[in-house]
Amino acid sequence: MLRIIIVMLILLSAIVTTAQEDDEALQVWEVVERCAQVLPEAPTDPAFEGIITTTGWAGIHGINAEWDVPRVLAFDSNWAEFGGFDISPSGRYLIATIGIAEEIQNNVFDITIERFQVYDLAGEIPFEPIETDLTFTYAPLPDIRDDYAYVAPRWVDDSTFLYEVDGDYVGINAETGEQTLWEGDWNVNGVAPLASPSIASISPDFSRLLTVPSGSFGYVVVDTSNSDVLATLGDSVDFTTEFNPLWRADSSAFVMNAAQTVGLYDADGNLTEIIAEGNLVQTQNAWSPDERYLVLTDTSENASIYVADFDERVVYDTCVDSTGRDVAWHPTNGQFTLFALDEEADIVHSIFDANTWTVYSSGREHSGSILGWFAN
Repeated sequence: MLRIIIVMLILLSAIVTTAQEDDEALQVWEVVERCAQVLPEAPTDPAFEGIITTTGWAGIHGINAEWDVPRVLAFDSNWAEFGGFDISPSGRYLIATIGIAEEIQNNVFDITIERFQVYDLAGEIPFEPIETDLTFTYAPLPDIRDDYAYVAPRWVDDSTFLYEVDGDYVGINAETGEQTLWEGDWNVNGVAPLASPSIASISPDFSRLLTVPSGSFGYVVVDTSNSDVLATLGDSVDFTTEFNPLWRADSSAFVMNAAQTVGLYDADGNLTEIIAEGNLVQTQNAWSPDERYLVLTDTSENASIYVADFDERVVYDTCVDSTGRDVAWHPTNGQFTLFALDEEADIVHSIFDANTWTVYSSGREHSGSILGWFAN
């Protein structure tokens, strides 16, 4: 009898220990104040290296420290608003949808996609247009669409972009035009077909697709080899404040916002780290190229910039106020660019150096949204 009691106590102790370890593993990372030093002037000349791409009144603009004013890098009056455009991960390449729309009844359109056009924003590679003849009917409500609808193309890496039509995903090599088709009904647990899922994010190795089913407000993780849904990640994604999930370069994990939580998930959709909660959310181009830092911002009135450190498993409050979540990392030097607010609440295009934990004005004025930052 004593032996049985001892065994039961040992098992109970193991269960409690495991539960405690699980709880500890999913503790929210601590927020620590680490104020960046605001430099009165740029520590280098020029103030920054490379070209920062932004939206602007004349298309895609570029900011360079050696240019007196921003330059227009890409513009086409035929860019289709229904298809839009996307910037590659490096910020250098742009894919735009060019087509025509004919309104056939109130707010219902017959759409023809004539071609995809890839632009090298550095101006070095002249891409030939990729011709297509996609046609479909578009309306704002799913119940008055055709059985399919077009979603804007998305870059997977700097050489391949995707588009979706009729529930299938097509990958196109931007240089050769070679296409790869992934077919599937994209069922959710074998029950509800995704009639027209919106591409949210695909892993760099193409093995996982994070997407949002039509009529849903939550992500599903899909195994692209067999269309199986591996996980459903809730139904409370706020698309007005939350951006697409971000993948690690080796496709082993991704970061995403959901239910007021910034979490790190493994490739199958299991939550492994709670990075932040509440008003903190990830920015659009949040992850540093070496994947050590993740830029977060406060969605409350102050919109302060926070930086999560994956080496230390801590979130730093930088004490830098900003206009929102437009940031972009330089590909190699440990800096990111943002629109900061100075003491007079004026908008200042700024450079944050994570190596020295300093922030300073770029010396350039510009509005719009920051898209990317590439070396030149």
